[in-house]
Amino acid sequence: MPLAIKINPKDNVVVALHPIAKGTAVPVDGASVTAVEDIPQGHKMAIAPILDTSEIYYGLSGHGMMLMETPEGQVDWKEIGPGEALYVPGRWAHRSINTGTEPLVMFFVYRGDAGHDYGTIEEKGYRKLVVERDGRPAVIDNPKWKV
Repeated sequence: MPLAIKINPKDNVVVALHPIAKGTAVPVDGASVTAVEDIPQGHKMAIAPILDTSEIYYGLSGHGMMLMETPEGQVDWKEIGPGEALYVPGRWAHRSINTGTEPLVMFFVYRGDAGHDYGTIEEKGYRKLVVERDGRPAVIDNPKWKV
């Protein structure tokens, strides 16, 4: 008997037919997806990153930047510090970078099923890098970025 069912072939979630323990490999469409937490019967489990989910970050202390890019190659970066809010739109991969001399501490909010294709980022890297130039952060092209 299957552990979960995909109700619509276009869905990026499955519904647990039985309780699924954390770490269990769940067969889906000829592959398997590992449960990253216990899934109660009747609850949904994401089977692929859900790219179109936004996130909000709020700076508590320190100073930094958020480097962001879309799968299509659009790149942006924003500074963040204490008392500042930063919105990361859906579909934007992002990394926070501490550009100050003290720890960068942020509070952030996002959907539980938020995700991104970070495997591609791990393989190819980000298109831009943040480096220090003349004592200040600067954004440059990543010379190792692969098309």
